[in-house]
Amino acid sequence: KPTVNMGSRYPYSSSIFCGARKGVDYYSTSDLVMVKFISSSSQTSKGFKLTYSTAGCSRNFTSDQGRIKITGERKPCVMHVISPNPNSTISLYFSELRAYDWNQRRENDVIKIFDGMDASQESKVLLRIKNAGIRVPEPVFSNSSSLTISISPKTTSVAFDITYTTTTDGHGCGGYIFNYGGIFTSQLYPRNVRNFTTCRWDVAVPVGGAIELEFTTFELGPKNTCKTDYLQIYDVDPDTKSEVLRRTYCGGDTPAKYTGAKGQIAVRYVTSVHNGGTGWVARFMSRSTDPSWPALIGQHLIN
Repeated sequence: KPTVNMGSRYPYSSSIFCGARKGVDYYSTSDLVMVKFISSSSQTSKGFKLTYSTAGCSRNFTSDQGRIKITGERKPCVMHVISPNPNSTISLYFSELRAYDWNQRRENDVIKIFDGMDASQESKVLLRIKNAGIRVPEPVFSNSSSLTISISPKTTSVAFDITYTTTTDGHGCGGYIFNYGGIFTSQLYPRNVRNFTTCRWDVAVPVGGAIELEFTTFELGPKNTCKTDYLQIYDVDPDTKSEVLRRTYCGGDTPAKYTGAKGQIAVRYVTSVHNGGTGWVARFMSRSTDPSWPALIGQHLIN
């Protein structure tokens, strides 16, 4: 029974996983977790496999998509995000950041994100965060199949929540995301993309939920480019993979909040050399489709 707040997912006392689905990182709210497995004699599938660790720094993320969450880190550390496909690039989307250097030395780098595995090459820095307070940085798009996140030893406290995905279609152009909630943006946001591109994001939530999607920024340029620059939302059936086009938006539109029929949607974004907008930012969250479960949306965001 998961819940989400402002685009990040936070579990209730229990979360339910069933069926044949990709795994998801589960972050507990305490130092104790119980796993309960229920099955019947009619099941012939292999079961499940899980790994666990203490949530914190100095770990590698090697899946094609996932979540990186740090809560109140008070020591220096280095994390690597490594795509399983060497021909892909990585997109990082921040949904939360709190970073403080209590010495108030604004010249100090609190967090640095490097392209590649080497955190010593200043020429490879993609994002440099100083004494930031509470804010949400712009997304980060790699040029290679790996990224390094370095937290400064001068930092007293750092917390962040990041959704990441990988793609082989160009920098920030689409990807697969499976989570209770998170953020994703148009390719290279907030830069204007004046190219002929077609990017697709497949977004799914665990069984028992339907996706609620909200665009917090939507700027696709003037209305007269609607034939060549537009965004489409599809409902996707997780079992049959069939798709139904539900919405189409273009320049001048203000998309309404959208609730998918099931737990998976696709967002297709088409641009051309006439594209005059900076793009869009979307938050997605899981809403329960089971009346016995609590509503899973942060009401201050959705209502």
